[in-house]
Amino acid sequence: MKYLHVYIDLAFCLVLLPLMVIMLPVERWYHHSPMFVFALVSSLYGVYFLNRFLTVPLLFKGGKRRMLAAGGLIALSVGVAYLLATTDIDSFAGRKGPERMELHDGPPEPKPEFGPGHHKHHRHGPGPLHKPGFPPHHRHKGGMGSDNIFPFVPPHTQGVWLLFALVETFSFVVSLLLQTNEQRARRRAVEAERDHAQIQLYKNQIKPHFMFNTLNSLYGLFLTGNPLALNALERFISMMRYMHISADRDMVSIAEEADYLRQYVEMQSLRLGETTTLDLEIEIADHDLTVPPMLLVTFVENCFKHGVSSVESSTIQISLVEKDGILILKTRNKIFPVKQDSEHVGILNSRRRLDLLYPGAYTLDIVSDDEFFNITLKIILK
Repeated sequence: MKYLHVYIDLAFCLVLLPLMVIMLPVERWYHHSPMFVFALVSSLYGVYFLNRFLTVPLLFKGGKRRMLAAGGLIALSVGVAYLLATTDIDSFAGRKGPERMELHDGPPEPKPEFGPGHHKHHRHGPGPLHKPGFPPHHRHKGGMGSDNIFPFVPPHTQGVWLLFALVETFSFVVSLLLQTNEQRARRRAVEAERDHAQIQLYKNQIKPHFMFNTLNSLYGLFLTGNPLALNALERFISMMRYMHISADRDMVSIAEEADYLRQYVEMQSLRLGETTTLDLEIEIADHDLTVPPMLLVTFVENCFKHGVSSVESSTIQISLVEKDGILILKTRNKIFPVKQDSEHVGILNSRRRLDLLYPGAYTLDIVSDDEFFNITLKIILK
C-alpha cells in the first residue's frame, strides 16, 4: 500500500499509545501532577517519531558516522526515559515537605469507625488470618503492594520504563519493516530499470542508421585502402563486445566506460565532414570507481544526433573528468533541425535511471537556447 506508513503512524498516535497509557494509573498521576503526565506522553511521541524518521533510517544507510549518530539518538531516548522514571512526581507539582504525597497502588485504606458502645480494641473472634510462612498483607512505602514484582521500585518508575520499552520496540519493528519494504521496492525498481535498459540497449544505442553509417564508413576506408581501416574495424568489434558484455552487468569500471565513450566518438568521427570540429577531453583519476554501463553514452550520442550538419560549420565539445570521486560530464553542440518524434527521449530515460541509481547524489543541468545545447552531469561516486 502506498500510504501504509501513514496509516501505521495514525494508528499508533490515536489508538495504540493512548491504550497503553490508560492501562497504567495515569489518572492518579494526572491528578497528582499534570505536568508529569504531559512530559511523559510528549516524550513517548517524540521517541516514536525519532526512531521512525531518524534512528532506523540512519542504521539502514550504514557508515560509521551514521551508526554513531543512531547510537547517540538511542542513548538520548534512554536518557529521557531515565529522567522521567527517576524524577519525583512531586517535583513537577512543586510540593515540598508536608505537602508531598505518597504514591501507592489502590485507594487509601479507610480508617475504622467506632460507634457508641464499641471499644476501639474490642474485637470478636480471632485476629487476622494468614497462611503460615507468609507475612500479613501490607504496603511498602512507594511500592505497588504484595503482588508487585519489584516492591523496591516505585510504581510510576516501573510504568515509565514499561511504556518506553513498548514504544521503543514498536517503533523499531515498524521502522525496520517499512525500511526493508522500501529497500525492496527500490531494488525492484532498479532491476526493472536495468532490464528495460538492456532492452533499450540494442533498440536505442545500436540503431540501424548508426550501424549503416559505421559499416559504410568502414567499407569506404577499405575500398580506398586507407591505413586506418583495420584499426577502425578493431575498434568497432571492441565496441560491440563491450555492449554485449556490459548488458549483463550492474556496474562497470569507469575506465571501461570512458574507453567505450572514446571509441564511440572516434567511430562517429569517421562520418563527420570537414564542417564539423570535434573536441574530446577525458581525464580519470581513479580507474577503480564504477558506474552503470551505457549511462553516459546517451548524452554523447545526443551531440552527434543534433549537432552535425553537412553544410554548416559546427563544433562538438565533450569533456569527461573524474576527480576526488566526483564525475563530471559536459557536452556542448550546435543545434540543427532534426525529426521531433523521439527528440531527447534518451536523455529523459537517462534521468530516470539516475534518479534510481543515484538518488540525491547527482545533478543534471540542461541549458538550451536557439543556437547551442549544453549538458552538465555531476555524479558523486563515493
